[in-house]
Amino acid sequence: MNSDMRILLVDDEKEIREAISHILREKGYDVTECESGSDALALFKTDRFPLVISDLIMNGMSGIELLAKVKQLQPATEVIIITGYASAETAVAALRNGAYDYIMKSYDNLFLLPDVVRRAGEKYHCAEEQQMLLKSLITMNTTLERTQSKFKDAAAFDELTGLYNSRHFQEVLEGEVGRSVYYKRKFSLVFFTIDRIARNTEPERMELTQFVCDVTWAIKRRIRRSDIFARYDENMFAIILPETARDGAQIVVDNINQLMTSDSMPSMKIGPSGDIEFIAETAVFPEDGVDGAALIRHALEALKAKKELDGTRQQK
Repeated sequence: MNSDMRILLVDDEKEIREAISHILREKGYDVTECESGSDALALFKTDRFPLVISDLIMNGMSGIELLAKVKQLQPATEVIIITGYASAETAVAALRNGAYDYIMKSYDNLFLLPDVVRRAGEKYHCAEEQQMLLKSLITMNTTLERTQSKFKDAAAFDELTGLYNSRHFQEVLEGEVGRSVYYKRKFSLVFFTIDRIARNTEPERMELTQFVCDVTWAIKRRIRRSDIFARYDENMFAIILPETARDGAQIVVDNINQLMTSDSMPSMKIGPSGDIEFIAETAVFPEDGVDGAALIRHALEALKAKKELDGTRQQK
């Protein structure tokens, strides 16, 4: 059965319409008849027809005009033009406007019409399947892009603290160097460590981990949105402070130190006489380095020197 292949038949000659409809309905096709191009177009705008069979010459709108309008509304619809007055010009015009076939009205040709309709239907369904496949591929591609974007975003963050990780931090740092060179502006890079002087037991290590998460979360809420806060390694953290000179960076360091010892944070001993060690150093672009690697090296060397000095003081 071909009941899914709905056909809109347009011809102003009743006898021809009835003859074609009879032939096609016997083959199981669902045929809707119209006697003018304007009526057919009005029906086509509100209903779905995979195939239109239209007479070429009719009162009012011609078959070529109907063909052009149908293709404009629904390019996938196949159109077969039938005529009793064939000419090379009309045949070329029909095919140029997208007609599937151009058939002379004759007794023999009318009985051949079901084969033409079958082939036109196969072409329509093939195009429809390709369109569905294309939509499916587009949907799959969109889903894949979203998934890749999620993975990319996840790859930029530290799992424990939710801060940016070292890889993403270094990418952003190079971008900030380029931006500051272009605009001839300074920026600061703050490195600091939060560590326990002695981590001998698992509970002590877990307590430090929780403390670090609490402190970094509190710091993140207090710095600017434009600042980039990252976990550089296990107990070392870095903050990029765009358009900030050394005095501004020192204010940030002082605020972090005050936050760590405030009543809002978990009770842990901070400082040389306690068991939590907080050390911070700053590198400023461009005086401390003209690229990311140089700035990081300056800050880490300063941190190392300060840590060694604090260790010497504690031994005394």
